[in-house]
Amino acid sequence: MDRSGTFTLGRARFLLYYWGLILAFSVLHGSDFVLWNACLVLVALGAIASHISSESRSVPTPVIFHWAAILLPVFIALQLLPLPLSLIKLLSAERFGMLSDLRLFGGTPSFAPFSAVPAQTWDQLLRICAYALTFFAIRPPILRLVKTGDWTPAYFLVFAAMVQCALGLLQVTYGIDDGVAKGSYFNRNHFAGLMEMAIPFAVAFSMAKMAGPGDHHSGSIHNAFVATNGLIAAALMLVAVLFSASKSGATSSLAGIFIVIAGARLSRLSRRKRIIAGILLGLALLGVLLLMPDRRVLVDVGDVIASGTETDLEGRIPIWRDALRLWTASPLLGSGAGTFPTVFTRFQTTSLDTFVVHAHNDYLEFLTDLGLIGAAPFLIILATAYHGTWKAALRHPSRNMRH
Repeated sequence: MDRSGTFTLGRARFLLYYWGLILAFSVLHGSDFVLWNACLVLVALGAIASHISSESRSVPTPVIFHWAAILLPVFIALQLLPLPLSLIKLLSAERFGMLSDLRLFGGTPSFAPFSAVPAQTWDQLLRICAYALTFFAIRPPILRLVKTGDWTPAYFLVFAAMVQCALGLLQVTYGIDDGVAKGSYFNRNHFAGLMEMAIPFAVAFSMAKMAGPGDHHSGSIHNAFVATNGLIAAALMLVAVLFSASKSGATSSLAGIFIVIAGARLSRLSRRKRIIAGILLGLALLGVLLLMPDRRVLVDVGDVIASGTETDLEGRIPIWRDALRLWTASPLLGSGAGTFPTVFTRFQTTSLDTFVVHAHNDYLEFLTDLGLIGAAPFLIILATAYHGTWKAALRHPSRNMRH
């Protein structure tokens, strides 16, 4: 590789190390919003440096991502735009009713934003812009490294997850917080969410290394060492998820392992053999569930199947039902980005002594906040990403890209 090419890869690694340190710091201090915002500022500075160095311009981005990145913040900004009350009445009877109730406190305004809580929508707008900036900033260096067989991007995520995993297993070992693994997170489900994101990467790069040479560290001993450590990390994170007693975390983690193995290995088989192998993998994952060290997950799932009561899934089903009622009140435009915890109280019919912060379902909360129109860019990005990932896993000529 020529000198300019080496410099380009070195620059990509430097940017990734920079963002990796920010990721590790934010994972350990994610509950502190001041530090979280500081991390977003550091990400922005890295993005500016990446753009100035032309790193971001050297890797093309699909047009649909550009449009979605523009349309989503624009739509949220429109929710903050003051509109005539007559237009709001035409767009959403629910929002018009909320504004009409203000006459009890001194009169109804002639103009008002569509968002039910403008301050929360403004905060959410800034976050969406920051997340979009983060995506476009880290995508070019990650693609440049992955295409050369460099798994450094995955190492950073797995390392950050392993730090939390170690904390969670220590909590289980010494009976801290009732022996439930949750790391430095306040909520055990958030802890399991980080694990379920990192586990597929640990499995994938282990499989890539076990497949043989094909990167700049092609020695069999090195590959075997890296693959072994990756599988050990994946196993420890899976154990941590099971000890967190998170039902969705356990299900997602096992599903992630299944998809990685299926996508990477079944592409070489005939259709008949793919079906047989898929069934065997499914049975193997079911066996893991039955042999898990903490039976609380199985007991909870069994209760859900057997009882069908209002407390299903830790009270989430009633919340989802009420959230659907909230969405149907303004199905096209939503109630305003970030307004769910405030507006949900108008539709809450269960656990009235509890302030529900989230819908415990990201897709449903997107619909309630943004409606079908606002959620469309987000859903298009997800569908495009899933399609591209699955297509690469099955058909890409490079083994590293398939994994």
